[in-house]
Amino acid sequence: MDALRSRYLSSRWLIIITAMLLIVIAGAWLSVIKITPDSDQYVLMAQGRIGEVERPFAPRVLHPFLARVLTFGAWLSLDQSFALLALLSLGVFVAFLLLIFPIDLPQQPLWLFVILFSPALLNLFRSIYIHDLFYAGLLVALLVALKQHRRAWALGLLALLFLTRESTYLLAACLMVLAWRWHEREIAIGSAEIILIGLFFASLLSGMAKPSLHGLNPLLYTVSRIPINFVWNVLGVPLLANTSEAFWRETNPAVLEFCAVPAAILQLPTWLPTGGIRTVKICGVFIENPLNTLALMLTTFGIAPTLLLAGLRAQPFSSLWKSLPLFAQLALVYGIISFAIAPMLGNTVGRYVAYAWPLFWVLLPHLYSGNNTLAPIDIPPKIGALCHIILLAMGLLLTQWALSATWLLIIVVGAAAAHFFVYRATVASSQ
Repeated sequence: MDALRSRYLSSRWLIIITAMLLIVIAGAWLSVIKITPDSDQYVLMAQGRIGEVERPFAPRVLHPFLARVLTFGAWLSLDQSFALLALLSLGVFVAFLLLIFPIDLPQQPLWLFVILFSPALLNLFRSIYIHDLFYAGLLVALLVALKQHRRAWALGLLALLFLTRESTYLLAACLMVLAWRWHEREIAIGSAEIILIGLFFASLLSGMAKPSLHGLNPLLYTVSRIPINFVWNVLGVPLLANTSEAFWRETNPAVLEFCAVPAAILQLPTWLPTGGIRTVKICGVFIENPLNTLALMLTTFGIAPTLLLAGLRAQPFSSLWKSLPLFAQLALVYGIISFAIAPMLGNTVGRYVAYAWPLFWVLLPHLYSGNNTLAPIDIPPKIGALCHIILLAMGLLLTQWALSATWLLIIVVGAAAAHFFVYRATVASSQ
């Protein structure tokens, strides 16, 4: 074991540098600075113009604040500061991911290939103005702190995560419940306190910002987006409010053309607290969107979801759950919830699917390490690597181009076939 640990530690930095270099090269080839619909909000915060930021984004101050600090301390432009933060976040994320990676895991090269080379990690790096990769670096550091029983560090990182993204409520609630069940009262009570402080802080910052695009209060905005995004991303039915036409014109003009003759127009009564929303167009089924959602969920993590299913095929969940330490239980619960609700969070489904990375990049390798009760699994390396490369290529196609329904259907069928092929080969070789 000492020799294994020594070899692993000596090669860790080589793995980190190689992975970062390939991701940066691929990001540059695919245009590293990817402008997403919300990028302008974070640029405004980095410029200190929080009064011009829409309320839902205002509490997410830490990442743009650090970008602003770099412009003063390192003589960089704002774009260069965001790019430098992305590089640093990538290095921290990969380093801590390898720190939590089990050294007694069989077939390590294939696992590292599946984790480090995926559409999820590349797209997190490319969206440099968005906080997602920075958030991931803090979250993996929190998981490492929990694994090493560093309670104060874990709570401090949780507070920083709240300053990065207010939806940390979900993570904090999961941690609070699980820590209480583990009799980690300090972590459970600390998480509850951070939730309360986070609510106050988010309310304070939201009060300094301007109303959202629709003029809704933050709570109603958060609640209403869940069913609306579900109807759009899963069922393919766009609901176009009178306040969102400019947004759709900028991000997806094809939807406006599709809704030129809506199936119905809903007139909202003036007494409803719906801000500036007065009419909602209900359109037909835009089949490209549910196909795109399904394709993203099948390709974002490559073959990792299939490896999870293959490993759990004959494993009683109750015994598996009892064998997991706190950090792994948190990765499991938070990852499953994040993956399930991804289509309900917004239009950029691929970005939200990537939030489930703790499930596939932290929990999954831990399940197959020598410390757990999962039956040994033998992944055919050539088949696994080939199918992962195919899914990686499909995932990059989805993020680079707006594809027609025909091409999306081809990707869905091809991705499902790749997953099925890996599942059958893995199960057959493990029997």
